Amino acid sequence: ALGMAKFRFASVNRDADEFLVALFRLNRHQIDELDKCARKTALSASITRDVSGEGVQQALLKLLEGSIVNVPERGGRNNPRGEVIPMDTSQILFICGGAFDGLQDIAYHRLHPTSQTARPRNFHTQDIQPSDLATFGIIPELIGRLPVTVPLHPLGNDDLIAILTAPRNALTKQYAKLFAMDGIRFTISSKALAHTAAAALRRGTGARGLRRILDAALMDAMFEAPADPTVTRVVVDANHQTGKLEVQMMRDSISRRRG
Repeated sequence: ALGMAKFRFASVNRDADEFLVALFRLNRHQIDELDKCARKTALSASITRDVSGEGVQQALLKLLEGSIVNVPERGGRNNPRGEVIPMDTSQILFICGGAFDGLQDIAYHRLHPTSQTARPRNFHTQDIQPSDLATFGIIPELIGRLPVTVPLHPLGNDDLIAILTAPRNALTKQYAKLFAMDGIRFTISSKALAHTAAAALRRGTGARGLRRILDAALMDAMFEAPADPTVTRVVVDANHQTGKLEVQMMRDSISRRRG
């Protein structure tokens, strides 16, 4: 059976072979956050460390071109004299991805060379050329070993609402679980979900900014509700007049929660 694994670049200064230690014998690898090892300018050059990102890209070339590489069992940097395992990468499918923040700006100025304005927010093109990746900071040798480029559409309002509710560990389910530990019922309205998704889109933070928005709105409730035995429900709704999330703590003085 085909194995699928996903890993990230924790630092541009680590050996690329270390990232394959946990993926030995799998034949499909997804290398996430490839954009984090893009080549930087000479302003960020360091004499003692390779912080430019190009060193990691050069190390990846040997892995992607299909050859036999020696993978250290416990990581080459922490155990330089340890045993190595020969690994044939010729039968491995590498899928590289990343956010590539700023790549659409590069594509926009290529398609509109005479434009003196910034890229419109609603501009999104599927026409990403190798020259755009090279301008972003990916070395040409690595671009040549990744022949298929598939740009993805940015997350929309409905996508962010689905992220808030659909996954098994969705944010709304996490909050419901946290409040349930103190016997409190947590509910969030559809208007509040739409408001949270719209706020994340306006800020440009995407799915990663959803927790910050909800945490800011629920901060007081998360501290006050567990300490107040009369609170039985926490309800989150959107106030269209103020343009903010509104959190209400419902109290019942007769039926108290068990401590």
